[in-house]
Amino acid sequence: MCSRERFSGMSVWIVHTLVCNRRDFHIFWCSARQQMSGKHRSSSNQSRVPARGGQFTGPVPSSDAVPGDLPESQTGRSTPSEAQQWHRIVDALGMIAEVVRDRTETRELPAALAAGAAQAIGADLALIRIADLSTRTLETRVTHGLDQQVRDALYGIVISLYDCQSLLASPRSSLYELSGHQPGGFTQGEIDLLRQRRVGHVLTVPLLHHGQLIGRLDLMTASGELFSYEQQVVAEAIGAVIAGTLADEIAHSMGTDSRVASARLNPPSFEDVSGVREMFQYLVQWIHDTLGGRQCYGFIWSEPQESFVPVAVSGGDSESVQALKEILLRPEAVPALRESMHSDAPYFVPNARETSLFPPEMSAALDLQRVVIVSLRGSTGQLIGSVLLDYPDQHELSDSFLDVVTEARNYAAIMLENSLLYGAVQRSSENLTIVNEIGIELSTLSDVDSLFRLVFSHVRSVMETTCFAVGLTSTNREQVEYRYAIENRVIADPVRLPLGNDALSRVISTRQPQIARDAQTIQQANWFPILDMDDSLQSAVAVPIVVGHEAIGVLTAQSDTPGSYDSEALSLLEIIGMQLGVAIQNARLYAIMRARGERRGYLLDQVMSQQEAERKRLVDDIHNHTLQTLAHCLFQLDMTHQRTGELSVAEARAEISRVRDTLAENVDRLRTTIFQLRPSTLDILGLESALREYFNHFEDDTGIRAELEIDLPDRFDTVAETRVYRLVQEAVDTIRHREEVTRIGFRVRQREHDILVTIADDGHGVSNDVLDDTIRPDEPEYSDDERRLVTLRERAELAGGTLRLTRRTSGGSLIQVVLPYRGGE
Repeated sequence: MCSRERFSGMSVWIVHTLVCNRRDFHIFWCSARQQMSGKHRSSSNQSRVPARGGQFTGPVPSSDAVPGDLPESQTGRSTPSEAQQWHRIVDALGMIAEVVRDRTETRELPAALAAGAAQAIGADLALIRIADLSTRTLETRVTHGLDQQVRDALYGIVISLYDCQSLLASPRSSLYELSGHQPGGFTQGEIDLLRQRRVGHVLTVPLLHHGQLIGRLDLMTASGELFSYEQQVVAEAIGAVIAGTLADEIAHSMGTDSRVASARLNPPSFEDVSGVREMFQYLVQWIHDTLGGRQCYGFIWSEPQESFVPVAVSGGDSESVQALKEILLRPEAVPALRESMHSDAPYFVPNARETSLFPPEMSAALDLQRVVIVSLRGSTGQLIGSVLLDYPDQHELSDSFLDVVTEARNYAAIMLENSLLYGAVQRSSENLTIVNEIGIELSTLSDVDSLFRLVFSHVRSVMETTCFAVGLTSTNREQVEYRYAIENRVIADPVRLPLGNDALSRVISTRQPQIARDAQTIQQANWFPILDMDDSLQSAVAVPIVVGHEAIGVLTAQSDTPGSYDSEALSLLEIIGMQLGVAIQNARLYAIMRARGERRGYLLDQVMSQQEAERKRLVDDIHNHTLQTLAHCLFQLDMTHQRTGELSVAEARAEISRVRDTLAENVDRLRTTIFQLRPSTLDILGLESALREYFNHFEDDTGIRAELEIDLPDRFDTVAETRVYRLVQEAVDTIRHREEVTRIGFRVRQREHDILVTIADDGHGVSNDVLDDTIRPDEPEYSDDERRLVTLRERAELAGGTLRLTRRTSGGSLIQVVLPYRGGE
């Protein structure tokens, strides 16, 4: 067995013997000293220490065995350094045994224990700090080692337990190096002083007794050597002895009242308790068992409701708690609770039956007599609960008894706060799990009914849902379609109601969540307009279903239990509402994008066909007309050249004039073709001149009168001007082929960062249904006019703009295109 294993095994046995049987340890120490001095050596027999409370029961050395003298088959022989180390350790433990056996006076006991600890591991300085759980601080009460000036400077220093939280989390020792960063649990003054005295390493050992923090043992060395593993093990063993001894002395100094010692040193263990209510019930039962009395009640403070909620009783019956639930336990309704809220000391009511501090119905229902109320506060001083103790009229409440109440209150507050925090973490974890599951499952659904059933099944698993509903607004926002469930039963048929002034409609209109915590508020606001259930509902919550900046519906949960919903429930429903809104919007967008994709595919085929037809027309025009005309002119010129001698001057001029006219006609035709492809005016003079030229050609070609209004402050960049010009061409092309069009109005202007193009005509109006995203282009088949409109809309959207088509009241249609302009970007 290696040295570390030997030290660990011996340390466990040392702690067991010191704590469980100090007399046995004294015998062991005397025998060990005799063996180490060579007076006798017996065989290393093994014995077994009787088990106490499930503690160590393994093999240990007999009472006359020397530490380290385990069987050679297990340990081998000890080295001289180990023997010397054990001499020093046994001497120190012996001194501690003498102190414990002789019960040194209380004022001398801590100093003797500190001296023994320093000697055992060769420390230059030892400090013992005593814990005060009422103030949650550690105060240095014992200093041993170095010089008197250092000890005086370190004595009485107070540090907060919040600066050394590890003491409450782990019973193991911690090793710090002061030359590095400042460790927690020390003041800056201590660090500076210790560094001046060349203290390099600090070993801190928490002093715990039955899980309760008694204090802390600090062992320090100025030699520059790091504490070894063996020294740490021995220090922890000695720390356990010191903790147990100090705990006995604290209990002894507090007098003979065993309840004080029980409350301060033997708090209950709730390892198997789960849930805040169950924890508080055990705490109330423990307080009642410890402090006595007729009955004890526990209340949890509800910040949203601004009232106390009764959750635990001891000494009474369940009917008492039920009676309390029917009483509104708000501070203004129960003055005794209000007064106790503003006091850290126990609040005493000598005669509860003849005072206005309690409502008569509460005093009668609980048969209160002599009452003590203590407030339970969290680590930051916030109110988390209250405990009410009821005693017989003749019961005396002494100062020592109030000390017991304070100690029990402090422990109960810590346990209740931890339980509340754990419950909050657990609820947050459950909520996150639900949110995650809803998010995953919503992504697989596309119909609203399935979405509602899914959300309802998850929400009812974490909160009260006497009624649950999801309402979605219609496209015109004049109605709300509700899908709802009552008493866990989903109603098959949705109900449509007008968007009015009820509570749920206001949530949609204002996009603000609402909570109702009592029946009166629900009845006044008409919270559930679907059915007449407001008389039975006691609390309700509603959140808007928002997508972007628009509320598309409302989600509400309502209960027949008062105070069922708080800010946490509201936050959860808001997250679910956002997820539901996204899922609904995604389902709608999926349908739109699918239809639009099919339509764009169809339109792309049509556009490509048109482009090919246009290319063929252009090629045919150049080949069949332009080239033929040029070839004919060339032939005529050749013939005229050959007949120069035969023709008179007049005839030659006539031939050349005919060729010139033909070429001029062909040039005009080519100019028109080029203008249709891209006018040079657009590049040279800008958009306004190009549009005026285009409409002049349009009037000449079609006979349709065009009225232009162009209001552009400056020229745009080439890309923007080309984009606007092409859109105007597309829009005019949709009108050119429309029947009974005699006049069009055209207007283009700039508004901040947008370019607005408006075109109106006096022909037959076109239905806006052609631009509906849910209509497929081939079912029914698009007409050429409709295809041009859809192509125009697609061109506008590809440019980042929008297109709006409406029928004019005076006849005809109006097309408005809005294009973004980024100033040449």
